[in-house]
Amino acid sequence: MEESKKEAKAFQEWLKSQTKYKTQKEFAKATGIPRSSMGFYLQGLREPLEEHRKILYEVTGLECFRVKVKMPEEKKEKKEVEIKGIREETELPLHIQLQNWFESQTKYKTKKDLAKDAGIGYSNLQKYFRGDSQPSEKVRQKLYEVTGVEILKQEIEIKKEEQKEIESFVEIKTKDKEKIKEIKAPLDMQEKVTELQKIILDLSEKVKSFDGVCENCIVKKFSLPSDESSTEERAVKIRELLYRLDKELIFFKKGTAENRKIFKKIVLGQNVGYLIALLKALYDEDMFQDWLFFAEYEMERR
Repeated sequence: MEESKKEAKAFQEWLKSQTKYKTQKEFAKATGIPRSSMGFYLQGLREPLEEHRKILYEVTGLECFRVKVKMPEEKKEKKEVEIKGIREETELPLHIQLQNWFESQTKYKTKKDLAKDAGIGYSNLQKYFRGDSQPSEKVRQKLYEVTGVEILKQEIEIKKEEQKEIESFVEIKTKDKEKIKEIKAPLDMQEKVTELQKIILDLSEKVKSFDGVCENCIVKKFSLPSDESSTEERAVKIRELLYRLDKELIFFKKGTAENRKIFKKIVLGQNVGYLIALLKALYDEDMFQDWLFFAEYEMERR
C-alpha cells in the first residue's frame, strides 16, 4: 500500500507538470485506461494492472511504472528462503530435505555423482529430489547411507516395525493352528465317536417308538379317559388297549420259557386273574352283579 501511495503522488505531480492533456478524462481517453481505474491509481487505492503499468510508463516515463520483470532465479531463491524459514519442529517433506542436504554438502558436485555413488538411477534420483516419486525401502537405505538424512532412517524403522507386527500376527495365527491340530482327535477316534453317536441316535429312536406295557407307556400312548368321556369313548379305549395288549403278549407266546419267567416276575398273576374275571363278567349281566357283590380286589403295583 505504501508503494501505491508513492506511485500515486508521482503520478499526480506529473499530471500537474505536463501540458499535453488538459483533463484526466482526456488523458484516460488517450491511454485507453478506464477513468474509474485511473482514479484509483491517482488516489493510490489500487496498484496498476500490468498492462496499464506498461502504458503509463510509456506515456509518463515515470520509473515507478516500469514493469518489474521477475527473474526465475530470484523466484527460486525466494522460495528457498521461505522453505528455510519454516519452524524447525515442522518436518519437511523428503524431497525438500534432500535438496537442502545437497546444497549444504561439498562432496558431490552434481546429482549424477551422487546417483553413481549411491547406485541409484539418475532419472529416479531426480524424481526423488522433485518429490514426483518416493524411493523404495531398499533405495531409502542406500540414500540414508550416503546422505544421512534422518527422515530416511525413520521411514526404514517404521517399515521394519510394521513388518515385525505382521510377522508376529502371522506367528500367532500359525501357533493357534498348531494348537487346534494338537487337540483334534485322531481320525480313527473320530470315526469311532461318529459311529457311537449313530448307535445312540438309533437306540433313541427305538426307545421313542417302543410302547411297553408299563403304566407310563400306556398313559403316554392311551391317555386316561376324563370324567366327561362317554360310554362309547371308554369302550373304544378298552378295545384299543386289548389290541395293544394282544400285540405285546404275542412276544411271550412265541418266546422262550425264560421270557415268560420274566413276565410272571413282573406282572402279578392276581392282577391278571382279576382283569380276566372282570372282562368275562361284563358279558353276562347276572353273573356280573353276583361277581360285583363279592369282588373287592384292588390291583397291586410292583
